[in-house]
Amino acid sequence: MARQLVEFWRITPQELIRVKEKGLPPEPARRVKYRHPVTSDAWDGEGPQPEWLRRALGFEGYRVSELLIESADAQRIVAVSGT
Repeated sequence: MARQLVEFWRITPQELIRVKEKGLPPEPARRVKYRHPVTSDAWDGEGPQPEWLRRALGFEGYRVSELLIESADAQRIVAVSGT
């Protein structure tokens, strides 16, 4: 199937190499919304709830308000741990 698409669109090996060299654009930084006060695990609030947050709320006794970062204090990070 891939070979048929390459032939149909007349893609050359050089075009594939150039795409690989350029790579994918970096992901935009995401604003952290929740952070664990002890482990510093962070979550931007998008996607499934990470395990560290479920554990903090369910077993460690934290409240959401204790893990929520105030918007004025929010930090920009590229990789959000626990996602």
